[in-house]
Order: sequence, then structure tokens, then C-alpha cells
Amino acid sequence: MRVFYAHASGDDSKSVSAVKAEIHEAITDRMDDDVLIVPGRDDFQRNWRGDWEAWQESVVSRKNAVTSKPIYDLFIIAELTCGRSTANILGVALTMNRPVFFWDGKFSKVEAIKVTDPDDWTGGFQVCREPEQVPLFEEESNDHAH
Repeated sequence: MRVFYAHASGDDSKSVSAVKAEIHEAITDRMDDDVLIVPGRDDFQRNWRGDWEAWQESVVSRKNAVTSKPIYDLFIIAELTCGRSTANILGVALTMNRPVFFWDGKFSKVEAIKVTDPDDWTGGFQVCREPEQVPLFEEESNDHAH
């Protein structure tokens, strides 16, 4: 499993690594598959070719040349506010019905990204989570009668 970890470009490497390790541990505790968490900064450094919009869309749509499977199986963000680039990446993922989760020690499903300040490119977007915590892994789910 390959996971795209969306974070602010200004986040220092130490904090990105710490959150990456938390997410990795939370996922690997629940599954036996190999898990690779790729911070947005790493993907940007490897794949950006001078066009912001093309890179943002490619994060979601890029496929493995051999298997034709999408490069990323899952998208995770750990901040409730984000910048335009992160909002665009997660927005494309949501539009393509790809799994997007918020991490704050537990996973909750992201249902939308909304604009809170269109003039603020670094923090003018808000992650909207589903009201109830949703497990990332099926074996943790509980059926609730409503």
C-alpha cells in the first residue's frame, strides 16, 4: 500500500517525519502488507516538472507503468487547514472517489475541502470530516442501527 501524506510545504522535516511515522505505525499495526508513506514534499521533489496544476492532478492520477494501478492507494492529511495545492490534490482525490482521511491519532474520513479564504493560498482551505469517526480498516467497523 502506498499512502500520500499531504502536509504544508512549510512544515519542517522533523515534524513531517514524526507524523509519517505515526501514520505508518497506525496502518502497519492493522495489516500485514508493506506500507509506504510518501510525504507530499518527496513526491513534489521527484515529480514536479514546472506546472503546479499538472503535478497536483498527477499525484492522484499517476499510475504504475507495469500494473496500471494508481500510484497512491490512500491520501491522508493531519491538519484541518491547508493551502491551495494540498486542497487541490485532495479535492481531485475526492472527485475521483479515492479514499481521503484525516489523521489526529485516529482516522476519520474526509468528505470535502472547502474554501475559507480564497486570497490565502497557504491556509485558506478547510478539511471537512464526516461527523462520526470512520475506521480506516473494515475489521474495526461497527454496525450502528439508526
